[in-house]
Parts: sequence; C-alpha cells; structure tokens
Amino acid sequence: MHGEIGYAARELVARVRDMANQIPDPCGLAQSQSIGMADMGLLRAIEAVNKNGAWSVTIRARVTSPECLHFVYFERELRAALRTLPEIGEVHVEWDNGLDWTPEDMNDVARARLRERRNRVIAAYPHSR
Repeated sequence: MHGEIGYAARELVARVRDMANQIPDPCGLAQSQSIGMADMGLLRAIEAVNKNGAWSVTIRARVTSPECLHFVYFERELRAALRTLPEIGEVHVEWDNGLDWTPEDMNDVARARLRERRNRVIAAYPHSR
C-alpha cells in the first residue's frame, strides 16, 4: 500500500510541477519569452500527502528579487490550476524569503533564450555600435 501511495504522490507532484510550469513569469513575458515557474527556478519544493483519500499539496516557492510582487499572481494562478484536479483537497503555498535566486537557478534552455533575446536587443540598439 505504501508503495502505491508513494508512486501516486510522485505522479501528483510531477503533474503539479508541470502545471506550475505552464504559469509564465511576467518579467519573461515582458521580454517576449514565456518561461514557466519551474523553468525559472521559482519552485523550491512540492509535497503531496494523502489525507483520507484527498491530497494535501504544499508548494514552497520564491521570487527572483525582493522587489518582485508577482507572488500574488503566481499564487492565484497556482491555486486556480490546482483546483482543476479533483483529487486535491488542500493547497498550501509558502513563499520563501531567502532571496537567493540567481539566473543560474533557471533551466539552461530558458536562460539561453533570455540571453539570446537580450543580445538581439543590445545589437539593435543604435548606441551599441
């Protein structure tokens, strides 16, 4: 029985991560890049605990800087997405105040896309020549 619950928890955590990664970072969108929460490195941990047949999900997340107020948007979108999964009974979102995010926390592909975009913008700027 425990093996089944462990497998189900891992599967649910993977689905939650995938759903969170469908929520784009607003700053990336401002640069014409759709980069999800997981690829941005904003998810610290996701835990799923079965409580009498319904799952309680806890998401530990962070933002990129102390000035970022998008945590309100992220949490709203996370909760809305997870409400579509009937097996989830509770959702807890905890925001980390560690403020230790760096671009190195991003997925390599997303970081490369942003770097490429930045380089194109710099090259197109008249004063950069």
